[in-house]
Amino acid sequence: FGFALFYLRSVAPREIFKDRVTGRLVEPVKTAQIYMGAIPFVIIQVVMVFAVVLFPGLVMHYKGTKPAVDPSTIEIQLPGMGGDGGGIPGLPDFGGGGGPALPGAPAIPGLEAPPPPAIPGLEPPPQPATPPATNN
Repeated sequence: FGFALFYLRSVAPREIFKDRVTGRLVEPVKTAQIYMGAIPFVIIQVVMVFAVVLFPGLVMHYKGTKPAVDPSTIEIQLPGMGGDGGGIPGLPDFGGGGGPALPGAPAIPGLEAPPPPAIPGLEPPPQPATPPATNN
């Protein structure tokens, strides 16, 4: 009710004014009059809350008519993450590859990271056959 009361206070006249249509003087509306006018509606809401608390069947009448669902029988199936766009029909494969595996995490088939694309004219650096010796 608060928002409606504040709105009503903003549009209700605060001082005597002359109505343009009828030409009569209209008395101002006090804030207390606005709040007193809302009291019957607040009482109706309180009575209805008590009625629902005392007689929950008023609002729960149809609650027990559906068959009960056993949560242990629910099975959730997600689409696969293969090379066909993540299991979404019609979506092309963008080559995400799933990124590097975490240490200790089991490898997931089909989620290996693809090799980086080759750039024409750029050769990869040569890899030494043995690691260089270091002097400790």
